[in-house]
Amino acid sequence: MAVTYTTAALVRKLVKNISSDLVDADVDQFIYEAEAIIDGTMKVSLIATFDASKHALLRSCATNLAALEVISYDPGTAFLELDDAKLTIELLQAAIDRILTLLADPRTVAYLKSL
Repeated sequence: MAVTYTTAALVRKLVKNISSDLVDADVDQFIYEAEAIIDGTMKVSLIATFDASKHALLRSCATNLAALEVISYDPGTAFLELDDAKLTIELLQAAIDRILTLLADPRTVAYLKSL
């Protein structure tokens, strides 16, 4: 398995009721897309030196981005009430926006690279 910022298991833990249509390979695809967004924002990839204990910010962002895609795939399965899905999506998006703002700062990237 390739090194990634997060795992399908972590995404599944964050979103308890994932559509049965989504297998781990599908979740992995969402993770790869999330990592592309993160790396593009930072203008560098830290996959080669990724350490979950040192780069928790990257793990959190990738997990949240992938979870957002999983929920968007079938919000009716993930949540009994669509209002709950909407609130969760809004909270995830707010967390993602905060982290991506940090990762867009070259000082943050320099710090993460130095760990």
